[in-house]
Amino acid sequence: MAYVKLHKQKHTAKSEPLITIGSQGIFYLNSFVMRKHFQNIQFVEFHYDKERKQLALQPVANETEDSFRLNYSSVSKSTGVIAARSITKEIKIDFTKTKQYKAAWNSEKKLLEIKL
Repeated sequence: MAYVKLHKQKHTAKSEPLITIGSQGIFYLNSFVMRKHFQNIQFVEFHYDKERKQLALQPVANETEDSFRLNYSSVSKSTGVIAARSITKEIKIDFTKTKQYKAAWNSEKKLLEIKL
């Protein structure tokens, strides 16, 4: 059997908004998301549309009763990290497997939305 050359794929993390939901309900916001929509933001609130199965993250200026702290990854200083296991449990996301979602910014509502 002959070998076929495999081609390098471009990594799009810097050019498209992505959110990864990892094990234990950790949310990772890629550098594009952080740079474009969450720069200088320390807190995030979550919103859920059950009918459309969409989760939205809203940057908030100050801590609220429902906000989660947005930290920076110790590995990649440009990646945002939110520990939100209670959110994954509430909307019944299977957080035992890491999954990546394409995100879209809703300018009107100022929310970052992902389709689950």
